[in-house]
Amino acid sequence: MPGITNTNLTMDNMLGKIVRLLVTVREDYLATLVDLIEKLTGSDGVNWMKNLRLFLRKEQIDWEKVSPVKKVVTTFLKIVKSGISMPSFSAVKTADCFKKGFAYRDSDIDDWMTKDTTVSNAGLVTCYEFTEDGRTFLDMARSILETEETHEKEIARLLVARDKSFTLKQVEDLHKRFIAGETEIGFNTNGYANLFFVHDEKSVFVLCVYLYSDGWSVRVYKLGSSSRWGREYRLFSRN
Repeated sequence: MPGITNTNLTMDNMLGKIVRLLVTVREDYLATLVDLIEKLTGSDGVNWMKNLRLFLRKEQIDWEKVSPVKKVVTTFLKIVKSGISMPSFSAVKTADCFKKGFAYRDSDIDDWMTKDTTVSNAGLVTCYEFTEDGRTFLDMARSILETEETHEKEIARLLVARDKSFTLKQVEDLHKRFIAGETEIGFNTNGYANLFFVHDEKSVFVLCVYLYSDGWSVRVYKLGSSSRWGREYRLFSRN
């Protein structure tokens, strides 16, 4: 018929196109795409698709009606400083991070993490202090993510997908800028730790950066560590 084009949008054709496009997507976008696909295929997928179409058409979205989640009130984290700028970085060798300016560098950084960091996007950083003691890294992550999720692997995935975690290179850059005079970044310098969720190509860890009398040190912990932290420490998160 005139004016009608046969696009032949069969399942096979569309899946083939999706696969061809996926291999061209930037590596640092993949976790977000996975998060989106899981939402579209979840129990509230219809609402997510409806609002995604509105977004693509640049129309107004009522996010309150999109998959409401039960949130946790952040009762033990208090903002010290927000809006700290952070540039983008290309992938670098893990072994090259924290080589200068540190009296101690944990060998587990190289043993546990992949050989290369991921590409990292520019963004903003928030520094928090604790208002109570006895909190684990998973407690901190749940507060940052505003979720009641209990599974470590899912919390790790959400930290990356929602851009809450850092690469090693990003933490190293924040530290360099702080000791160069950008004191508003807010690092502790009293021997107590500055904590960062950090990710590589496969996992999420927690980096602990602190200043002792002999100089700066950096350690790495597993996300599911039973260690508990409190008022003296600071936590950094991407916005």
